Amino acid sequence: MRKLTIAAVLAVATSLAFTGVASAHVLRYKTAKALAIKLAKQEEKKNEVKSWRLGSSTRDSDHKITWNYHVVYSDNQSCYAKLTVRMSGDRIKAFFHSRACTF
Repeated sequence: MRKLTIAAVLAVATSLAFTGVASAHVLRYKTAKALAIKLAKQEEKKNEVKSWRLGSSTRDSDHKITWNYHVVYSDNQSCYAKLTVRMSGDRIKAFFHSRACTF
């Protein structure tokens, strides 16, 4: 009975230890959104922008979150894009893709 109790305690401790390690490699929403806003503000500084907004987001995986991004430039050009924040290893990157503009 004592060996069974010790085995159960060790099993629980081991499972908790691995759970903590696995959760450390998940991209947090708060961190990803802050980086997405930073990239949108960089775009605003680089080009003459009237307004921009981040739309709804989707978590594609534990390491990737994508937002709908809409921007209106000073020449009234309206563009839609996907803004993706992705974690690979220790690095977190944000980038635009699938950009479509109308005049």
